[in-house]
Amino acid sequence: ALYLKQEVKPGDKVISSIPIDYPLEYYFQLHNIPVSYMRNSDTNFSRLIIVVNESCKQDLEEVLEKEKIRTAKNTNATTLKKFKYTVLYEMKNN
Repeated sequence: ALYLKQEVKPGDKVISSIPIDYPLEYYFQLHNIPVSYMRNSDTNFSRLIIVVNESCKQDLEEVLEKEKIRTAKNTNATTLKKFKYTVLYEMKNN
């Protein structure tokens, strides 16, 4: 969450799925990061940040599917940051 505090900017949307969605929201609130980045249902975002927890056997496609983000199989997602158990991907909305 602290990395995202410095990274997110207006127009961004952050998605994650169970089991890390609620803990991530908690840390957003704890560190005064607007939860509107996560609760934004608007599909008109400039950048999508996808939080994938590999220790829970998640992958990028699974999180996108669970969060109902439609994309081609070969997405334009790039790795933003890799941590021990979590990978942050970004997709720019063209």
